[in-house]
Amino acid sequence: MTNVGDTTDPYATGWHPYFTLSRPIDDLTLRIPAHTLIRTDAALIPLPGEDARIPLDDRPDMDFRVPRRLGGAVIDACYADLAPGPGGRIETVLADPATGEELRVWQHSGYPHVFTGDTLARDRRAAVALEPVETMTDAFNRPDQTAALALEPGESRAFAFGVTYAASADAP
Repeated sequence: MTNVGDTTDPYATGWHPYFTLSRPIDDLTLRIPAHTLIRTDAALIPLPGEDARIPLDDRPDMDFRVPRRLGGAVIDACYADLAPGPGGRIETVLADPATGEELRVWQHSGYPHVFTGDTLARDRRAAVALEPVETMTDAFNRPDQTAALALEPGESRAFAFGVTYAASADAP
């Protein structure tokens, strides 16, 4: 994105895809390389300021730093303080331990938002949304996100993300 105007504009981007590996999501494993969970109110709006951040050590039910089976986990949450892997990519990994299939949603910055679809009226828990986003939910209404959103006149910013799939975790 490039700001071609003459005033500072707020800007953020993200991608909201749903994924499945042709099995019930409860049977899949998930790995999220984050150290912090974004806490929200009942409307899923992040709490103000630093109250929005809680270490995953304090929320083991939401901690997927080590791959683990989704089971009945209900997730509609944003994660922060990401740990990049080799090459600087941050990879959220959805895998099928029975087949070795693996899906990696990668990004270089931002936050991953994960949604298991439990509140959907149709196709509940049929897929998992693994969403690379540049800022946390409701960023446009948060004073602590103003600097992250600001795109100055003439300034350009990119938010890189993508997906890789392997039929087997051993496949290149």
